[in-house]
Amino acid sequence: MGGNALSVKTRRLDTDEYFALKTDVQSQFSRHTNEILYSVLAYGNKESFGDLDLVLDDSVNREVVENFILHQLKSKELVKNSDVWSFEYKEFQVDFVFSPVPHWTQEWMHYNDCSNLVGRVAHKFGLKFGQHGLTLPVRVGDQKLGEILVSTNFSKCLNFLGFDPEAHAEGFNTLDEIYDFIARGEFFNPDIYLLDNRNAKARMRDAKRPTYMGFLKYCETLPPKQYFLSNPDKTVYLKDIFRVFPHVKDAYEKLMSKHDADKALKEKFNGELVREWTGFEGKELGAFMAKLRETPWFMSMVVNEDHSVIKPVVEALK
Repeated sequence: MGGNALSVKTRRLDTDEYFALKTDVQSQFSRHTNEILYSVLAYGNKESFGDLDLVLDDSVNREVVENFILHQLKSKELVKNSDVWSFEYKEFQVDFVFSPVPHWTQEWMHYNDCSNLVGRVAHKFGLKFGQHGLTLPVRVGDQKLGEILVSTNFSKCLNFLGFDPEAHAEGFNTLDEIYDFIARGEFFNPDIYLLDNRNAKARMRDAKRPTYMGFLKYCETLPPKQYFLSNPDKTVYLKDIFRVFPHVKDAYEKLMSKHDADKALKEKFNGELVREWTGFEGKELGAFMAKLRETPWFMSMVVNEDHSVIKPVVEALK
């Protein structure tokens, strides 16, 4: 995933070498493990490759995979970075990407930075178009309450975000065809891709990606027009998300209900109040608070009663 993960020397491959090596790795892996490696598509006219990305199910035994890499393929180097294992084979970098949803991850990784560009639109709706599915991060202010899986149906998600899933399935021959696909999106706006409109981490990452920078140059050639303007209040899009993906509404309401209950609980029982009621400080206060939280009948009382009942009980237990 990028071609620069290894310390040993690797090279780029032309198209014929690349596809021969891909077939070699996939066939050996299938014979050795009885498992499948899902290949990732590039645009048709790509002339050379810096690495080979292959997706496998997260359930595959990783000891078996490591044995395959080091002993069957006799790799000179293996670098494990969470769910991405990069290794050398025949002086070329191969990346194994473990995924709990390999079919989604395979489609998500197709065609260079295509999903990264789609993801900018998802972000404007408060969604995350990620490696393991379309998700809804739920926040109240700066507090993240959780992240809801919206869908792993790739075509349905593309359609919801205003892109043509059939065009994506047919594939692309050139980078410009990928760029055209993004620009035809119902909710496309070139301004959301500008580096000045990205956070620092994303700006540094995307500035190093030739495909992304090529897309910015492509956007400079587009005729002026009125593009879609997203609402800065992303909660306005929740009703549309709930309509198309009904299960999300229930999950969202559960998170919000828990947040409201936790907030109400903290207003009735917190360190400041217990310090005031007991006079405890520092470690003594912390130990006492922990003891109370681990007492089921006490926490049940906190949920159901107000300060007038909670305070004398805390004073009696100190």
